[in-house]
Amino acid sequence: MVVSAAALATGCGGTSGISSAQLHARAGRACTAAAASLQKLNSPKLPGDAGAFLSEGIAVVGPEVSELSRLHPAGDLAASYRNALNASRGELNALRRASHEIKANADPIATFRTLQNRLAPLELEASGAWNALGLAVCADG
Repeated sequence: MVVSAAALATGCGGTSGISSAQLHARAGRACTAAAASLQKLNSPKLPGDAGAFLSEGIAVVGPEVSELSRLHPAGDLAASYRNALNASRGELNALRRASHEIKANADPIATFRTLQNRLAPLELEASGAWNALGLAVCADG
């Protein structure tokens, strides 16, 4: 009867979340793969290369954030993980906004300066949150 009650609770909206070890393994894999891909990107040498550079970065960071969004840690990790993930989503949104602006013919140099200003506090927040979770590899991406 205890087994049936536990199964029923899980099937009816009960959440168990993943353990700390599972979180570290799965998030670590996602962040390591993204970091390796980001390392391969070449910074734009000419202003006209800025849009392609951002698109390539978004093509790496977008799937990373999506994969991280599918992880739901249990217990005390949940709030910290949500903070880290929200900061990373903010970084992705800043990249997308800059990409959109460049596609709308904004000055690439001015757009990158604005992007740096937008990213600085988000990177600080994300880095602190990921490091607090023991996922430095996600802080470096």
